[in-house]
Amino acid sequence: MTNRLARVCLCTATLLVADIFFNFGAAAFGPTSAEIGTVDRVEIATKIYSAVRLYFAHGQGIDIDQAYRQYLNQIVSTPGRKAFDLATLKFVGTLKNGHTRFVDDWLNEHYGQPLPFWVENLGGQWVVTSSEQEDLPRGSVVSELDGVAIDKVMNEQMQYVSASNERIARSHVMNMPFLFPDTFVVTLENGTKVRVERGASRQEVGQGINASEGRWLVKDQMAYIKIPSFGDPNYEQTALALESEYRSASSLVIDVRGNGGGVTPLQLIGALMNQPWRTWNELTPRHIALFEAQGRAEAMLLIPSRTVQPAPQAYSGRLVFVVDRYCGSACEDLVMPFKDNGRATIIGETTQGSTGQPYQFQPYEGMTFMLGTVRCNFPDGSQFESVGITPTIAIEASAEDIVENRDPVLAKAEEVAKE
Repeated sequence: MTNRLARVCLCTATLLVADIFFNFGAAAFGPTSAEIGTVDRVEIATKIYSAVRLYFAHGQGIDIDQAYRQYLNQIVSTPGRKAFDLATLKFVGTLKNGHTRFVDDWLNEHYGQPLPFWVENLGGQWVVTSSEQEDLPRGSVVSELDGVAIDKVMNEQMQYVSASNERIARSHVMNMPFLFPDTFVVTLENGTKVRVERGASRQEVGQGINASEGRWLVKDQMAYIKIPSFGDPNYEQTALALESEYRSASSLVIDVRGNGGGVTPLQLIGALMNQPWRTWNELTPRHIALFEAQGRAEAMLLIPSRTVQPAPQAYSGRLVFVVDRYCGSACEDLVMPFKDNGRATIIGETTQGSTGQPYQFQPYEGMTFMLGTVRCNFPDGSQFESVGITPTIAIEASAEDIVENRDPVLAKAEEVAKE
């Protein structure tokens, strides 16, 4: 953590898995091929539970003990590493925090063949927003997966998603391909059936440079900067270089759609913020053994919001932020103060609503557990976790926009930036 502001974020690739009780989910997983002894399973579960009890900042309203009892019952009665992973992911899913998750490299290696398409819920419809199959074009509306209503599939699977609210859980269901069978049939709204095979993706992973991109929208007047992530310091550094290049512009459009976070971009906030701004209200668990023995322990430590003065040379033109449901953690660290003090107009969807500063350890070889240790509220004390940052102007794309390759959110941002 850099002072109190920087938070290492879990990016949008939240690890998911499901134990579906109908035909679609039953086909998703092959035979068990790895064993973890009962003692090891219980030891791993105990380490995870102990960490949650000691460090977790987001357990309000959750019966963690009851969830843990159900978790234990499942892992001692069902052998195999895959079965253990499913039970663990289900337990972690009950914690309802996007910064709390369980990862087993073995599961990814054996069941992580990629999907050749992606769907999002837009206006109540499941719309194909990207695809590598010609017979499954962008903008298609999906109604069923292997004969099961897609809403039912998503609703069953999202309980295994590490997410702070139902909206983002549903959005992340497709984020891990091991949720799906090796092959399955997608039924479109018009009745067309399309066979899909996991592992058929033609995309090359790991290519390109991790950098922000920019361009003039109106030469010498309006500029655009796209920041995909804060997971690599180069994203912030290249965004700062672009801000310097476009400093003469009367307005800047900052696009952080799909940005799942990383490290809080304090330099970028300083470069863009020309008026006083407030930090988060932060709460974190505090355990002092002597105080607890004396009955005077305070369960949570409050780190109150403070006001930060702007840098003298900060950009003074008009700012418009373009956001979506996937903007989370460090991305929300960037957006929040600009919404709080009115410095920028925020356009798009409500953001993810997730904080954490994860505590991380390896409970077993090849496994990693992380959990959120800080809960943020808005500077006025109102709830942020699971709520997110609401845009000044709410707008999202439709299936028709995807088909026509239109971007109504960016179009609205340009319109506002011209005002």
